[in-house]
Amino acid sequence: MIIFPFGKAPAVILVAALLAGGWLLLHPRGKEDANLVLWSFAKTHITAYNQALPALNHAYPDVKLSVKQIHFEALNRRLLSSFWSDLPSQPDLVEIEISCVGTYFKGPKEQIGFEDLKPRLVESGMYNRIVRNRLATWSNRGGIYGIPNDVHPVMLAYRRDIADSLGICVDSLYTWDRFIEAGRRFTVEGERYMIELNEQNVGSLECFLFQRGGGYFDSLGNVIFDNPVAVATMEWFVPLVTGKGRIGADLGSGQNAAVLFYKALEEGYYLFFICPDWRSSFIQEYSPRLAGKMALMPMPAFYPGGRRTSTQGGTMMAITKACKDKDKAWKTALFLYTNPEGRSRSFKKTNIIPPFRDAWTEPVFHEPNAFWSGQKLGEMYIGLADSIPPQYSNPFVVLAKGKLSQALVSCTQYYSVNGSSGFRDHIRKALTASADEVRKYQKRGLIE
Repeated sequence: MIIFPFGKAPAVILVAALLAGGWLLLHPRGKEDANLVLWSFAKTHITAYNQALPALNHAYPDVKLSVKQIHFEALNRRLLSSFWSDLPSQPDLVEIEISCVGTYFKGPKEQIGFEDLKPRLVESGMYNRIVRNRLATWSNRGGIYGIPNDVHPVMLAYRRDIADSLGICVDSLYTWDRFIEAGRRFTVEGERYMIELNEQNVGSLECFLFQRGGGYFDSLGNVIFDNPVAVATMEWFVPLVTGKGRIGADLGSGQNAAVLFYKALEEGYYLFFICPDWRSSFIQEYSPRLAGKMALMPMPAFYPGGRRTSTQGGTMMAITKACKDKDKAWKTALFLYTNPEGRSRSFKKTNIIPPFRDAWTEPVFHEPNAFWSGQKLGEMYIGLADSIPPQYSNPFVVLAKGKLSQALVSCTQYYSVNGSSGFRDHIRKALTASADEVRKYQKRGLIE
């Protein structure tokens, strides 16, 4: 009997490795039959694109597309590394999320790793078909570096059944003043809050900042989150989430935050919450017991007649400069984003409306949604799409979000102790200090 000197467990592992290696030698993996490679981080997108492959191959027999799902962070690390090192292992097409796209615009314009698609968009007529403010997100120094996948207008979702039982008439909540007044009547501290709002993460705050026409940067790349609009927004927001009279609360952003949110929603802890189109599908999927009890309404305006939406999230599809057949990549990208069958299938799965105005007449966007109390969800989001505010990308947007978050924490802490006394001055100082930090980094890493 042969005894393996290192014990049974290593012997089993060795045998398994030898068997696996032998199988691979006898069954070599064939060379991938693809002339275009697409990377995406989004599982729902990957599924949709794989479902569209037969139709794509029928429309364009010369296209052999390989679709690869890559983890969000890994995708951006690998792609940036390949751009900076000019490595050959780059995809032809790639989807980039809105919070990361600014990173790709750092440095001289000619070193941006994506093809400028503005000439193709204009020549094809696509430029005038797309919601104009959505193109701003994917633009930099005169170029447009991606086709938008979405618009992501924001509404407020609410527990219709509870609102009805409390006598809340949502049609009367057309300004934030009226909404807050109602919120202070119906909020019960520790038991029920008018709206889900986060007092430390800027996700809630920035939604209102965009709605008011503010942001992190302007179209020229200047830092603006310490301007009068930002000061006024912070002064308005903080009392909603801290101190006496608060109407908003949040259960945190940890690992179980999503589970806690859905449970809280089902138990009536929140009456309203910020709901871009993509989030509405999550509610359907993870809170099925609320079917027929939910509804949507436009965001209240900051003044009568003002903007009643904002925007949150987003994705673009880009063509890399390394792509050897950009014409083929262009027609593939357009097919994946504009073919009616795929668009209809995607909307039924995600509730995401497309950025192409001519698509909005398709019947699927005008069907009642039973989960949302029979409302025509697509039609409602489409009605707000052209009103979304612009959101400008920048290489320093991640830093800016972090610095605004620091200012928010400082302001909530100050207000919880001091109330409104000296609050505006504190806001100005906190925002200016945070914004100046970003300006300092901008000067160190100038965009030529």
